[in-house]
Amino acid sequence: MLQQRWIDATARERLLVIAMTLIVLCAVLFALLIRPAWRVLQAAPATLTLLDAKVLAMRAQAAQLRAAPVTTNAVTATLPSAERELSSAGAIVGEVREAASAGQATTTITLKGVESARLGVWLAHSEVQKRLYSLNITRDATSGRVSGSATLRVTY
Repeated sequence: MLQQRWIDATARERLLVIAMTLIVLCAVLFALLIRPAWRVLQAAPATLTLLDAKVLAMRAQAAQLRAAPVTTNAVTATLPSAERELSSAGAIVGEVREAASAGQATTTITLKGVESARLGVWLAHSEVQKRLYSLNITRDATSGRVSGSATLRVTY
């Protein structure tokens, strides 16, 4: 029926239908693609100014942190109380080794005979998860306890 109507239409009617279709397509294209992009372009200068201010603030903060003296306790001072629990239970053997270099400090903790559950609680702590660099453990098949080392890193 629609095809027959198109065939029966005069050349002028066909031209009008094609023109109207193009106008509708252009309006849809403008509404879906061009208008949102135009709005982003109009908002860009204000957004760039805000982002530039944030970048300057972060650079100033980074320069301030770089200028601050670094102590060898930089890592252990930020570790959670769960480490103290492991230490008080005799699970941490020997001394905690610390090293500081340009931009980062590391602490290596030696573990011996730690209960798996206690180690799991310590590893689940958010501060440990943010700073854990490497973990090397072995599990004793008879007692189920673990031994090994954990290296924590703080970047500044």
